[in-house]
Amino acid sequence: KVDSKISEISKSVLPILQKDYIYGVFSNLNRHLKNHLDDVYYKDLKEKLPGKEEEEKISCLVILDDYKDLRKEICDKLTEYPLIRNRIFQLNEIYKNPKTMKKDLERFIKRVDWHLKRLYRTRNMIIHSGEEPRNLKVLSEHLHNYVDEHLHNYVDEILKEIIILLVVRNLGNITNVFMNSKFIIDNIIKLLEEKNRNFSKDEILFLMKEVF
Repeated sequence: KVDSKISEISKSVLPILQKDYIYGVFSNLNRHLKNHLDDVYYKDLKEKLPGKEEEEKISCLVILDDYKDLRKEICDKLTEYPLIRNRIFQLNEIYKNPKTMKKDLERFIKRVDWHLKRLYRTRNMIIHSGEEPRNLKVLSEHLHNYVDEHLHNYVDEILKEIIILLVVRNLGNITNVFMNSKFIIDNIIKLLEEKNRNFSKDEILFLMKEVF
C-alpha cells in the first residue's frame, strides 16, 4: 500500500493541477494560433469572439457550434501546420460535450497521480529496504523525461497558484489555497455530471473564469 503521506500530498496538489490543466489546454492552443496566424488576422479573430481574456475567446472558438465555420476558416489558413489543425479538431471533440470533458480531466489526474505514487514507491524501496528495482535504469530514464517534460511545469503551476491566491485573493494560508482549488474543481465536476447537452457560451465563459 502506498504511504499515506503521498496520498495526502496528492489530495492537496491534484485539484490545483486539474484546474490549471483546463486553462493550460486553451492557453497552449492560443499561443500556437498567435504564433502561426497573421497578426492582423489574429487581432480580427479576437474581436469576433466573446470573453475578456484570450483563453476565454479561444475556448469559445474551439467548443461552440456557433464558430464551426470560423474554425474551418482558421484551419484553411493553417495548411502547413497539420498538428495545430488536428489539435483544434481534437479539442472540439473532447470539450464540446461535458461527459467527454470530464473523462479527459479524469485521465489527466489519474496519469499524474500514478506517476507520483510510482516514484514514491520506488523511493521507499530504495531507502527503507536498500533494494534496487530491476527496472531502475528504465525508470530513471522515464523519470528524467517526465521531470523535463512535466514535473517542473506542475511545480511551477502550484507555486504560481499559491502566490496568486494568497496575495490577490487574500486566502490567508496554504491550506485555504488547497481547499479553494478543491472547491472549484468539485463545482466544475458537478456541472459536468449534471449537464446532458453541449455547452452554451455563458457556461464556457463561467468555466474559464473559474479556472483562470
